[in-house]
Amino acid sequence: MTRRVVHGSAAPHHSAPFATEPPAIGSGEAVAPREAIRIRQGLTIRCFGRLALERAGRYLVFPTRRAKLLFAYLVLHRDRTCAREVVRGALWGDESEQTARKHMRTELWRLRRYLEPHGTPRGTFLRIDSDRTELNRSGPYWLDLDEFERRLRAAGSKPGRPLTAHEVRLLEEASELYRGDVCEDVDQDWAVHERERLVNLHRGTLERLMAHYAAQGDWDVAIGRGQRLLRSDPLLEHVHRELMRFHYAKGDRPAAIRQYQQCADILHRLLDVGPMPETLTLYEAIRNGHRPQGLPVREPRRRTGAPHPTSRGLVEPGPFRSQSPRSGPLQPFSKGGAKPVRRP
Repeated sequence: MTRRVVHGSAAPHHSAPFATEPPAIGSGEAVAPREAIRIRQGLTIRCFGRLALERAGRYLVFPTRRAKLLFAYLVLHRDRTCAREVVRGALWGDESEQTARKHMRTELWRLRRYLEPHGTPRGTFLRIDSDRTELNRSGPYWLDLDEFERRLRAAGSKPGRPLTAHEVRLLEEASELYRGDVCEDVDQDWAVHERERLVNLHRGTLERLMAHYAAQGDWDVAIGRGQRLLRSDPLLEHVHRELMRFHYAKGDRPAAIRQYQQCADILHRLLDVGPMPETLTLYEAIRNGHRPQGLPVREPRRRTGAPHPTSRGLVEPGPFRSQSPRSGPLQPFSKGGAKPVRRP
């Protein structure tokens, strides 16, 4: 399906193909008539990376930057009802009370007309009264943040227990949804907490996958997950050590040494410090050709049935679902004793 841009604006750039897409009308999927109406009215909301909206295959352009910030605020605070005075303070805190009230009324009017054009029932996406405003959590929208967390909840978090094939698939799907930090084009203090929370969840997801593939002896995939971790934070020294072990385990001692050199260079350049003693000990063992203590070296297991984790489009498209409040906070996973080290 060809996507068009409303108002002639260019489509947002995406760093990777999107894994989970709501179904398109006429795509060949069986869609009930009532569901088809919901899909035509529905929105695809993408917050990983740059904030983007799509309706019926067309990207939408926010009427104003302030309307975009207001929508981002409501999405990131969708698990609560937002008092108007709180929203005004977050977006118009440097203005007088009278001016802030006027500007908020104007932007709410613009945003409602933008999200609920003629023919869309009032309140489909926004619930507004004199005191409060919120995103309608039962509205017909697809939100990547909810899909990401739904998969992490389904995968569970039980350190020390091997992952099942189903759990691996869920974690891979969640990782694929993460196309960049949340609303990276929204430079506001109120977005920082949610952005950091989801960064930590995604980092924990990659660590779980890295450990899983290493336990399977699937060194190339384990290395790939570790490299993605380092792209998000190159100061994760424990990940550098794991990659040194993985390279050595697959018989590539030069790559293991290069990994150490990369780690040492980054620490020196960014923090003006050297590697930790355990990193130095590992490097010396590898340089001298000694097998690092506790390193399992085994042939990769043959895959059966499950798709390769680097393949795209892991998730079959599904219909828009009514959203519901989050069922409790998720805690980031961390490997026992392997915590990232940051130096002042």
